[in-house]
Amino acid sequence: QTRYTMQVANIVHGIGALLFVLASFGHIYMGTIGTEGAYEGMKTGFVDEIWAKEHHELWYREVKAGARATAATPVQRAGAPG
Repeated sequence: QTRYTMQVANIVHGIGALLFVLASFGHIYMGTIGTEGAYEGMKTGFVDEIWAKEHHELWYREVKAGARATAATPVQRAGAPG
């Protein structure tokens, strides 16, 4: 590679890294204080029905359908054993 190619690659790499860091900070913000109830859901593993329906309607419907189908069995979180 030439010096010019390496300089351009360095600039592109720096810009890409900056964008990745900014996106990470944005994601952290949205997952903590940017979206009400999101942090509580991550901390406890549970969200209320209104939050689930507003943010993840397909998942909400799936959980509700499973809860009705197995009313005697409590609904488990994803990834929970058994």
